[in-house]
Amino acid sequence: MSQVDVKRRSRVNGSRRRAVTLIEILLVLTILVLVAASAWPSLERSMADQRLRDAADMVRAEWQHARAEAMSSGVAYQFCYTPEDRTYWIEPCEDLAGSADGSTSIAAGGSSGTTSAADRRQLPETITFAGGHVDRESTETTAADEASSSKDTPLQASGNGESNVPVVFSPDGTCSSAQVTLRNENDRSVTLSIHGLTAIAVVGEVASAEEASL
Repeated sequence: MSQVDVKRRSRVNGSRRRAVTLIEILLVLTILVLVAASAWPSLERSMADQRLRDAADMVRAEWQHARAEAMSSGVAYQFCYTPEDRTYWIEPCEDLAGSADGSTSIAAGGSSGTTSAADRRQLPETITFAGGHVDRESTETTAADEASSSKDTPLQASGNGESNVPVVFSPDGTCSSAQVTLRNENDRSVTLSIHGLTAIAVVGEVASAEEASL
């Protein structure tokens, strides 16, 4: 075999090796694309769940801020929110005041009117307030302690799961026992709970609507 034939065969073999390598690369890329496509929905849901947990931590921080404001100012504060929306705010409870006969009152879900639009904040996009529940007895007790009145003068706050009932924080460090639920675009939700006597807030697990109903 001549030297020319050897060089020609070497070039042919080299071309074949390069072609096989290119096919292997394309095959690997195809497999990676398929794996990424199948894993993306799960990854996207995981990222959405993390955003939901971050929003819950944001609300918990706002509760602690409202409590600190109440304790430092000597005036009760309330955390208010708009159901099925992202908007929330904290403000002094100007409606929470003791009268001469020791009675107290607070409007359910009401605002004192002192909070401007600029002071209102929003949850991250795609996350809304799905609803809430304020324990009536704890709210009455908090208001009674604040105004030194009896529990025979109930507040206009519902304990049966009515939405948009504010969470009230008193200057003595106590608050309404309450639950607030947040929901994201995947119809998954997380519930925050706060204990009235200790004002300790706990964030629950993220769950779907079916799991939450069990």
